[in-house]
Amino acid sequence: MFNIKPDIKEIKNKIKEDGFFIINNCIEKNLIKELREYWLNKIQYFNKSKKHVGGNLYFGEENFVSFSKTRDYSLYRHFDFLWNKEESKLSRQINTEVHKIRNQIQDFEINTGLEYSSDCFGFYISTSFYPSNSGRMREHVDQHEKREIINTLIPLTYKGTDWTSGGLFLMNRKGDWVDVDEVLDEGALVFFDAGLKHKVEKIKSSSNKQVGRIGVIAIPTYFIKNVKIPVFKRSLMMLNRDVFNLPITLARSAYKNFLQR
Repeated sequence: MFNIKPDIKEIKNKIKEDGFFIINNCIEKNLIKELREYWLNKIQYFNKSKKHVGGNLYFGEENFVSFSKTRDYSLYRHFDFLWNKEESKLSRQINTEVHKIRNQIQDFEINTGLEYSSDCFGFYISTSFYPSNSGRMREHVDQHEKREIINTLIPLTYKGTDWTSGGLFLMNRKGDWVDVDEVLDEGALVFFDAGLKHKVEKIKSSSNKQVGRIGVIAIPTYFIKNVKIPVFKRSLMMLNRDVFNLPITLARSAYKNFLQR
């Protein structure tokens, strides 16, 4: 799966020093090509049914595609949750391994976020599509109260080939903007401190053949336990069952009494 075994100590040091670390030619190119073809085919069926970018995600949600086009955002995003059947077995496999590397970088147990936990911490796989000449994401930071967020990125399309200008920019610890997409190659794997400012500048293409920007991120998050509604539904189902069964129970009882006369 990996051409290069990630050096945990080196990644830690680089994130501490610069705020990010890029490992070019890390993931086998044949796997990247397979994922690229899969998502290039899939995105043509993306719809605009949900206006959602991230956050407020519930345990048990179905996988879904969201679309947002505002002053701050313009992108499609596919959400793949680990409790559902995977959208792409390969994507699930690669991102799970990448998440385990992240756990080692942050000195967590290797299966943190892969097993049930009382704090509802886990991760989901976000495949984002930024269309040519419209895709963008405003400058922002991502933070949790309890844990530092180290984000991961696996690019599936590339600046200069699949779009002309724009893309992911990260602010390093010196306060300088770094054009990350400018230096990524096929098979690249990126780790970055999501607490630093980052953005996706408008994706611009010079040809109709350029598809735009597609990237996959394993996003750590705290899921919300949607307890009240499921419990209410279960109680309602039990009530309906009891109400439905009541006439049957009464009829059986009356028939039994009749036979005993």
